[in-house]
Amino acid sequence: MLMDYLKPISRGFFSVEPVRGVLHVGAHDGEELNYYKENGITDVVFCEANPKIYKRLVERCQNSDGVKCYNYAICDHKGEVDFHVTNNDSASSL
Repeated sequence: MLMDYLKPISRGFFSVEPVRGVLHVGAHDGEELNYYKENGITDVVFCEANPKIYKRLVERCQNSDGVKCYNYAICDHKGEVDFHVTNNDSASSL
């Protein structure tokens, strides 16, 4: 489960100070938002490429201070790319 991987990070395992911010690429519905808040992560940037899912993400995050949502895809080069939307909304990709 993703949360098991996040526990050492949020507690400062990889740094001297606890993590206070996260850039979450491929955010889907933002299921991790409550986990982030509960573990003192105050600044969250969610990126979700699928416009349909992005709307749900924004709804989930609309009353959360310190949270920003962007309808972007992230890749290794500049310019336009094809975004392949599947019928499994958590599996779309570039």
